[in-house]
Amino acid sequence: MENEKKTDELRQEAVKNEELKECKGAEETAENGKQEKKKKSKVLKIVLWCAGILLALLVVSLVFRDVLIENGVRHIGSLVTGTTVQIDSFKSSFNGTIEIKNIKVGNPAGYQKPNAFEIDRIYVKLDTSTLTGREPVVEVVEVAGVRVDMEVKGPSHSNLTDIQKNVERFAVGSSTGSEEKKADPDAPAPLIKKIALTSMSVSLSSSTLRSSVPVPLAPVYLENIGGKGNPIGKTLLEIFNNFMSSVNAVGGTLMGGVEAIGKAGQSISGGVSDGAKSLNKSFNSLFKKKK
Repeated sequence: MENEKKTDELRQEAVKNEELKECKGAEETAENGKQEKKKKSKVLKIVLWCAGILLALLVVSLVFRDVLIENGVRHIGSLVTGTTVQIDSFKSSFNGTIEIKNIKVGNPAGYQKPNAFEIDRIYVKLDTSTLTGREPVVEVVEVAGVRVDMEVKGPSHSNLTDIQKNVERFAVGSSTGSEEKKADPDAPAPLIKKIALTSMSVSLSSSTLRSSVPVPLAPVYLENIGGKGNPIGKTLLEIFNNFMSSVNAVGGTLMGGVEAIGKAGQSISGGVSDGAKSLNKSFNSLFKKKK
């Protein structure tokens, strides 16, 4: 009997030990599960923080990218024209589009008006796949709403001719124009496939005229400008010279009328009338050509 009792006691104790082991195992499993959840929660928080930081960096990079490019455009524009360049709005995208609004190109020193050019909008489409190559491709450049204020100082001398000289200096790579720097053979030579300058007008200002009237300019369309190893300065000069050809087609006529008035002013008796007639003929011939 005593043996049987001892055996029963041993069995009960074994059962209790087994139950205790199972309880401990369950507790350990539960604790492990809690720790695993805590680890996952920490990892998730870290991932969310990283995602938030990356998103913030992306937004900041987009904002500052436009700011940096805009400042670069202002700086290069000033180097090219030798005057101040102001921009009201600048937007770019990763697909290669750039839009600039309300551009003002200042006059050289010594002129009355603050600006020589005002442009409503410039739109540029780049081929992003070519940006890292020797010949970056610009698909299209659209310049719309160009208002030119030609301020005359003397025969064949105006704010536009001064700016044109500055562009020529930039094209040869010298700020003084006294020495021509050798072109860098590794420098990018961008190719511009299409350029359109539309909705343009020119006004003539001088000490002789008290007011100026805007006269429409013929649009300028160019294709395949630059590339073939031509430096950016030479490409910009070619564009500017084509633009000046359109301006001079009208501005030259207007300047002739102003010079006639200036010469007539030297002779009070009837001279001013002759000068005014000459200017009137210039305007009439100009609009007849437009028709």
